[in-house]
Amino acid sequence: MKQSCALAVASLALAATASAQSGSITTLFTSNNGGSVGGMNYFDADILNAAGLTITKLDVNTSAPVGTSIAIEVYTVPGTSLGNETNMAAWTSVSTGNGSSNGTDVPTPVDVADFLLAPGNYGIGIRIYNGALRYTNGAGTNNIYVNADVLLDFGTATNVPFTAPIFKPRVWNGTIYYEFGTGCTGNPAIYCTAKVNSAGCTPAIVATGTPSASAGSGFVLTTTNELDDKLGLYFYSKTGANNAPFQGGTLCGTAPLVRTPVQNSGGTSPCGGAYTMDFNTYVASGTDPALVAGQQVWVQTWSRDPASPSTTNLSDAITFTICP
Repeated sequence: MKQSCALAVASLALAATASAQSGSITTLFTSNNGGSVGGMNYFDADILNAAGLTITKLDVNTSAPVGTSIAIEVYTVPGTSLGNETNMAAWTSVSTGNGSSNGTDVPTPVDVADFLLAPGNYGIGIRIYNGALRYTNGAGTNNIYVNADVLLDFGTATNVPFTAPIFKPRVWNGTIYYEFGTGCTGNPAIYCTAKVNSAGCTPAIVATGTPSASAGSGFVLTTTNELDDKLGLYFYSKTGANNAPFQGGTLCGTAPLVRTPVQNSGGTSPCGGAYTMDFNTYVASGTDPALVAGQQVWVQTWSRDPASPSTTNLSDAITFTICP
């Protein structure tokens, strides 16, 4: 990706389809090499579409026997994969998916959890479980694939994820399917388990609107069934989900955790309190410069509960990806 793309692209066949709202890009399915079971392929992606791309599905090439259930996990790193193959801490897991193998050199569809890539440069890592990825040795003329929305540049592989030795160049065999434009919803999803408070109520977090890096407002988090007149706040992770015991409840995000301003729940009955936050307004404030389009966030509510053994309470959690 850090080469003379204009000259290289002119000599390469493009494999892509696109419409006003969706498209795809294919590399190849003529492998001459492959990794170990559980191995990983790395490559770079330049997202050219100004609206960003929401990745919805992948086709992969695997040596797993026909009918074998496989799973993949997708990681991203800002900038480039090159030099980061053994730096696990630099990567973020952004999606997982499952499929049934169609055998070597035949596309195996994998329905992945949608994830957004905003305009810009990324390293991509694709890890496979219950199978081995097939790929093609780089030849200098088969490593770049491009259409109007994305440029892909290949690539390396490791037999054990994020662990040397690094094999290069290696061209990932596959197809990336995506949507763009107004199709981005941020895919908010509730997860994790709330702690029942001392009044016997279970706090619940919900969201309305679409998380956006540019809207300035309109994505509102609300947590109800809270104790009345108690201090509390929203806190969030940018690194992943969690399910760890904490203060008598469950901590739903991984460290580091970022706290937002303290607020009062209000209310006049034991469980009539609530907290609310327009996360788009928080993003627009610039308080956290890392909250940009494409960033996935995991949010939970913490509040005071003086009558509980820990004197605190935790809600369930919500995760979403910030749209452009």
